Amino acid sequence: MDHSRSSGGKEPQAPADLLRALRRIIRSVDIRSKYVARAVGLTTPQIVVLQGIRDLTNVTSSSLSAYVSLSPATVTTILDNLQARGFVSRERSQSDRRVVHPRLTDAGHDVLAAALPHMHDDFAEAFEAMPEEQRVETVAAFRRIADLMEKLAAEKKSANPPSPQSAGSRRSP
Repeated sequence: MDHSRSSGGKEPQAPADLLRALRRIIRSVDIRSKYVARAVGLTTPQIVVLQGIRDLTNVTSSSLSAYVSLSPATVTTILDNLQARGFVSRERSQSDRRVVHPRLTDAGHDVLAAALPHMHDDFAEAFEAMPEEQRVETVAAFRRIADLMEKLAAEKKSANPPSPQSAGSRRSP
């Protein structure tokens, strides 16, 4: 099925076309995440957190949160779960005892090594097969869209819309 064009044969330029494409991506990512979870017993966010701990030196929960683009509360919950399963340990900083650094255990290194081939194997291969210029343009476009969506989400988060109950109970004069 060719999803490259919007209805009517026009090039996909309308916001609705972009939102439909994003929904298709989200659905595909969800299907892929379920496959990975069945294959290795970890969710995609758990794997991403393990990767972040591996990639960063003396990471804290807050810096890990920024690195993996998940909320601090979500990262804390994931770390709790990974620690309970023996994949992560937490160590207090020697210089500041208030600071805690998550670390991969041997089991964490092993499960991450087993999970990574399931994460990006066919997608990375297909993406790398694209011409370099197209890959660069695609990544740049996705970053612009992500920046735009994050900006709009931050604006919505700071706004206080009326609750559905109060909006429905207003009477016109």
